[in-house]
Amino acid sequence: MYAVTEVGHELPLATGGFAVGYSMAKAQLSAHDIQAEVARRIHQLPGVRAASALIEVPLPELRPMDGTGLNWWMSGFGNALGFEEDIRMVVAEVAEHWNLAG
Repeated sequence: MYAVTEVGHELPLATGGFAVGYSMAKAQLSAHDIQAEVARRIHQLPGVRAASALIEVPLPELRPMDGTGLNWWMSGFGNALGFEEDIRMVVAEVAEHWNLAG
């Protein structure tokens, strides 16, 4: 089993897990695509659906890449009172998969 690093080098994984200190390259999406995915996931949450809430989702902002490989963040969600933890969870899930194309 091999892991491909962000620069394309393969590292053997004797344990079958991820190589420590290396992260898989994330696919890049536009700001509108990330916004749409976050909005889709938020509005599918049972609590949001039950409340018929319409959460306003901002565009992600490009930031310098952090230690986790994330290069964007979102803030300023509208109509989010009571859903803050759900929103944090969704943003974290989306951040695991996609980076903002710059």
